[in-house]
Amino acid sequence: MWKYKCKSQFFILLGSFVVGVLLTVIMFSTTSSVMLLEILPEEMLGFIKNNFVLTCVSGGLGIAGIVNVVLISQLLMPLNQWVPMIFMLLFIAPSYVFMISTMLVVPMMIVDLYGWLSLRSNTSRQVKMSKISDDKEFVRVYQIHHKLLPEYEGLAKECRKNVTTASLVYSLGVVAIFCVLLFIENIILLVLLLLFFMIAFNALLRFRSQQFIPITRLLYEQCDPEACA
Repeated sequence: MWKYKCKSQFFILLGSFVVGVLLTVIMFSTTSSVMLLEILPEEMLGFIKNNFVLTCVSGGLGIAGIVNVVLISQLLMPLNQWVPMIFMLLFIAPSYVFMISTMLVVPMMIVDLYGWLSLRSNTSRQVKMSKISDDKEFVRVYQIHHKLLPEYEGLAKECRKNVTTASLVYSLGVVAIFCVLLFIENIILLVLLLLFFMIAFNALLRFRSQQFIPITRLLYEQCDPEACA
């Protein structure tokens, strides 16, 4: 099941990396050297100017590392109800959590890319073996043997509506995270907000998955595969 999340996680990490690179470029391009000297030591500023590409990559990995904390929490939280207690480490040692999360960005992207491509390959192979080209073809082939039951159309539309709403709220939450990273400078408040987003995203994903329960119940409890389909 984890492979179904790989595509979205890969693009979220890639997008956050690009945003981090752009923010680094904008910050050092628009800020004067005098202002930078007030923030950074002269030796560090000199290193940044001589290794600007490396600095931009580091900025991208930094933003992606913060987002990676959220993604890893989403993977771990459903496994056990006590897992969220682990994220109390964010209060105790946020720098270490951030460092580990940043180091795991590239391995996470590699795993996500593998999961996404392998799932796509397996699905494409199965579809080709069945000589099915698209979703409409699935419906056409199904209707050759069975009739669609109109009494379950309302249930299906309600499920689709709730899932679409949950996905939209999730997207807005990702935007909110970037706003928090840009405008919140207090590290304690930043950690508290990120912890809140972890819990909120986990609850939202649970809500989204629960929308399919009435449909799967038709199959597992009522043993009615035609109604489920």
